[in-house]
Amino acid sequence: MKRSAILMALVASACTQSSSSVTASLAGLRGFVLFDDRMDSGVVADPGWDAGINKRYLLLTSTDTNELRVLDLWRPGLLGRGFAQAPNPLEALSIPVIARPQILAIDQGISDGGSLVTGAYAYAAAQGGQELSVVDIDSEAFFQVTTSPLALAAPVTAMVAWIGEGLVALPDQTTLYIATFDGATGGLWKLVLPVRGSDRYEKIGTAKPEPILQLDGETVASMVLIPPFAQRTLDGAPFCSTSACLAIATRSLKGSAYSRTVLVDPKTLALGTLQFPGPISVLAPTSDGVRLFGILDPEKCDLNSCGGVIGVNTATGAADGGFPVLARFTGDPMTPLGASLNPLDLSIGSGAAILQTTLLVDGGISLALQTYEALGAFTTGAGYIVPFDGALGTRIDFDGRRPSLASAILATPSGDEDSGSYTFATGTIASANIGADASTYTSTRVQFTVTPDSGFLLDGGTGTPAVPNAPFVLTVADGYLQGQTFTASWEGLISPYISLAIPADAGRVLPALSGYEGRIAVGDTIILGYSLDDGGTSECGRSSVLRFDAGWVEAEAIPPDCSAPSLYSIRAGASAPVVVEASIDGFLGRSNTGKTLTYQKNFLTYPLNYDGPRNALEVQIGDLPQKWGAYWQFTLNGNLIPYQLQIASSTCGTSTFAVVPAGIILASLPTYISAISTVYTWEALVGFPGPSALVEVPLLTAYDYTSQVLSTTGNGLVCYR
Repeated sequence: MKRSAILMALVASACTQSSSSVTASLAGLRGFVLFDDRMDSGVVADPGWDAGINKRYLLLTSTDTNELRVLDLWRPGLLGRGFAQAPNPLEALSIPVIARPQILAIDQGISDGGSLVTGAYAYAAAQGGQELSVVDIDSEAFFQVTTSPLALAAPVTAMVAWIGEGLVALPDQTTLYIATFDGATGGLWKLVLPVRGSDRYEKIGTAKPEPILQLDGETVASMVLIPPFAQRTLDGAPFCSTSACLAIATRSLKGSAYSRTVLVDPKTLALGTLQFPGPISVLAPTSDGVRLFGILDPEKCDLNSCGGVIGVNTATGAADGGFPVLARFTGDPMTPLGASLNPLDLSIGSGAAILQTTLLVDGGISLALQTYEALGAFTTGAGYIVPFDGALGTRIDFDGRRPSLASAILATPSGDEDSGSYTFATGTIASANIGADASTYTSTRVQFTVTPDSGFLLDGGTGTPAVPNAPFVLTVADGYLQGQTFTASWEGLISPYISLAIPADAGRVLPALSGYEGRIAVGDTIILGYSLDDGGTSECGRSSVLRFDAGWVEAEAIPPDCSAPSLYSIRAGASAPVVVEASIDGFLGRSNTGKTLTYQKNFLTYPLNYDGPRNALEVQIGDLPQKWGAYWQFTLNGNLIPYQLQIASSTCGTSTFAVVPAGIILASLPTYISAISTVYTWEALVGFPGPSALVEVPLLTAYDYTSQVLSTTGNGLVCYR
């Protein structure tokens, strides 16, 4: 039988199977890998998606029972999928292997047509164990080829196997690369095994791994194979350009600062540094080996984020610093995706497709299939499955609508500036698409011109002029800003210089938070006061900023009535009196009337067909009542929904706490829909260790942009247990 691996990718299924739960008594699902079965024994032709495929399988661990299970993904004549049967047809096939199988690897290679292909063997090991099972997957029997596991020199941490490139047939041998760690030293080993010959099983039983690289004080956390790329160089010389490379992410016993991720040429043992910004826990390459993505290790967690997904470019010539972080379409380096979600596992697909909303010319929404050059998806500890655009290094916006303003209000203090009483006017919003072609969704720039009701007095009602001469103009780019409220205030308070405590012996030098010095200026107003028992504050006097630096602000003078103030705040002074803040993004900047404030940030998602500006927001500052605290307030509908899904706990009949997804594979899977018709659809195969279940997710039927929870009811999910 000949083999071809699947280019992995996410689902956009035009044909779904009935929702169900398929049982094989999985116990301890920890890993799973895909492989193919082809009709002509030994031949590896470039297959496309369906040419010559006889079977497509998923191999899964059942760790608690020391077994592997086989999920048959294509059963001609039968709808849906099912576990391969044992000789007793009432039971699922069981492949006994080493105790506690957690690490799975499978023979992989590249056909002469450039497709990923699989070989004759799969390999199973326990995390930290010293035994290895070799399983024959080139027969319908599926069995461990030796009567007892192979002994290894040190505990295993990772495995990958490579059968070669430019293949037109299965080779005579395959090479298994094994990473080990004995508590002090890591090692890379290669184990060469025969693929052909009547005595191949006997030779496998006596095969011994050969050491190829020693890693003093390091252990390998993740290891993958990178297909060769003809233009790849290191220090000006070809590097992993004609043969596969090993990508390894290590942990150092000396701490994270000494951990590294590198490419290793197994033929020359040359090392090329990968410029990931921190230790990596999981690696996943694109099928062509040009991009390599990783999950930043959770040890980088803080109160707001944990890890994140980031990629490097392995195709460029590596300079002294190594292979660089991917550049976004803006030219800026990619930043970690999903850092607040605690990413767990990662898969990349080439040419994969998902369902996504697009904006119609008439302003309506259409659900449509969108194909991506490199679609990725990661699972998270927060319970989500998150697709992303691997080619552009951004998350995906599921909502195709442009941003819009919901409301605009102009407010000015009534009477005394500190009275807390305001007069309001509702602004009139005039919007226009200012892109290159306003009739189609080729640009996502939207300009909002906001003016107040006529008759509103700039000075709060005591004089002229009656209305602003210049309106506020907001230019908003899609993909940057979530829905939130923006406020532009005259001589407004500057965060975080609000109600900061003053020690009794401070004098004129007031303590401040470091890192925010760029927000204040000499001449800004300092409001001094006291804390009240009811939680409020009482002003005792004012001063101005004389000097400042990191961690302190010096007041020009302390008023006599403020001999021992307990707190202070800072309001913007004449140099830039208008303070612009947002309810989610926080402080955006300071400016003045008649000027334009520009706010820059990284994309949250990448809008389809984007040709807009690289700035998130531009605010042309219009006229404001020149009284402390007078403000314009704008409410933005960001229409920005970063694509992420949750699987309902009812899918596998388990409680909510058990449905945190772990492993994920993106795959194009065959579905037999009639006696002569087979379709291939992109699917997500997601492992859930809690209930020991695998869920197949057909996203084409998943949901509209108002819902993010999938279930077997109406979404076509199937649970395999």
